[in-house]
Amino acid sequence: MLRKVLQAFEEADGPVKLADLSRELGVEPGALEGMVDFWVRKGRIQASGQGSGLFACTTTDCGTCGDVNSCPLVARLPQMYAIAQDSPQQQMDA
Repeated sequence: MLRKVLQAFEEADGPVKLADLSRELGVEPGALEGMVDFWVRKGRIQASGQGSGLFACTTTDCGTCGDVNSCPLVARLPQMYAIAQDSPQQQMDA
């Protein structure tokens, strides 16, 4: 299954949301996250700049809260991953 996860990233046209990949592969999100973390540690997959789990305020200049984690006006962007630009496999293929 680990290989299927990596293959899905290799075949993707760009960054992949874990929720989408979970549905596509029929894998529980928590289990998939562990598999993706494995490939991240191996240097084959990396967090994408698009929606990389950062917080984005949905309003401007509200100035009402100091804690991003508890503010109801802040949305957490979905974590996205992609094949690492300098993954070991790409280095071998070069």
